[in-house]
This record gives sequence, structure tokens and C-alpha cells, in this order.
Amino acid sequence: MENKTPISKTIYNTDEIKRKIDDSLQYSDLLAFGRYPTGSNGESGEIIWRVIAVEGDRLLLLSEYLLDARQFHEEIEEVCWESCDLQKWLNSEFYNQAFNEEEKKYILTRRLETPLNRIFGTDCGSEIEKPVFLLSAEELYLYFTENPDSFYQQNEGFQTVGQPSFLQGKYTRYALTKTSYSTRGDQSGWWWLRTSGEERTKATRVTSTPQLDMKGVFVKFPVEDSKPAGGVRPAIWIRR
Repeated sequence: MENKTPISKTIYNTDEIKRKIDDSLQYSDLLAFGRYPTGSNGESGEIIWRVIAVEGDRLLLLSEYLLDARQFHEEIEEVCWESCDLQKWLNSEFYNQAFNEEEKKYILTRRLETPLNRIFGTDCGSEIEKPVFLLSAEELYLYFTENPDSFYQQNEGFQTVGQPSFLQGKYTRYALTKTSYSTRGDQSGWWWLRTSGEERTKATRVTSTPQLDMKGVFVKFPVEDSKPAGGVRPAIWIRR
């Protein structure tokens, strides 16, 4: 089988959902792996992932849907990915709820850095080694564009990246009950990235349009509403 690089040339929007981790899995495939509430009453369902990179026997998966709505952090204060509440939740409650012990054996823990916000120069914190993470702004260009270096030629706060239909996040029925965001008719919403925004009280995101928002929104957003607006679209590395 051809080994696809993580640099995307085309997103093949295949509809078939695979349920076995083996050598047949390739770039752009859909994989059912783990379980999480998906129904409007909290009924458990399969988590559907998209293979967005293949590196030898390692695959990078991004959830096909927004699985939940959470704050990046529960207080508006200076924070970054390594110390935010969303990172801690993903690698504790979510990780243990979504995957059984056998599934966890496939999940890899890799040390990830989060570079500076290159538009605003914001420090995004130290490297962290955890199994579940959010994509960074750089990784949107790395995995979804033909020329990842084009990221470093951008100076706009809002940027169009890759194929809009693929980056657009759509809620599960469960996530729709958790968000304060007023969705459009197609049930799309915006989702958090791990890169800090124009300051460390904000985090970047992919908007519902969708665009990369390098300025970001407050890590607790909205400030007053009891329900968070930001969608959660986790990523994991697995082995075959």
C-alpha cells in the first residue's frame, strides 16, 4: 500500500466506515473507534474518525464530528494548552469514557509542541506528552493544504484553509444539547484549536464558515452563558 505523507493533496470523502485497524486503512478513510454519547438523550454511539495522516504504521485520526461542547478553560485567565481545563478533561474523563482497555493499547502518546501564534507572537506554552489533543493552527495547513509553508506567508487574522467542506465541524445530536452556539441549518459549529490567540486569555479556533481564526476568542466563551459555545474535535495517533 502506498504510504501517504501527512501533506494533503486531496480529501477523498469516502462514506464507508471501517471498524478494523489493519493495513488496509489509508489516508482519508473513516474509522469507528471508541464510544461516546452521540444521541440527544445521551445514548452512547460509535466515535467516527477521519484518517488525516499516515506515517508508516502510525495513523493520525481526527473526529469527524464535534463530540461535545466545552470551555477551553473554566476561568478567563492566562492559560495555554498544557495547563488548560480542556486538555485535562480530554486526557482523563474523555479518554477513560471513550476507550476501553483494549482500544487504549492502540493509542500512541507523542510529545507535541505548540509553536507561537505567528500573527500575534503569543507564547503557547511548553511541549506536552498526552494521548488526546487538539490540532494546532500549523497542523491545519500541514494536513489539509498542498503547501503547508503557505501558513508562514499569511498575515490575516481570519484565514481560509484547505477544503471548507472537510474542515467544517458538525455537531453530534448529543453535542447540540451541550452548546450555546446558535447553529445554522446544517448543524455546523466552531471548534477549538490548541494554539493560543492574540493573547493567552484567548484560544484560536476554526469558525463555522469555516475559517482559521488566529485572533481567537476568550478561553471561557461565552463569558456569562451557562453553556459553552466551543465544539470539541479531538485528535489521536494510533498504531496499526
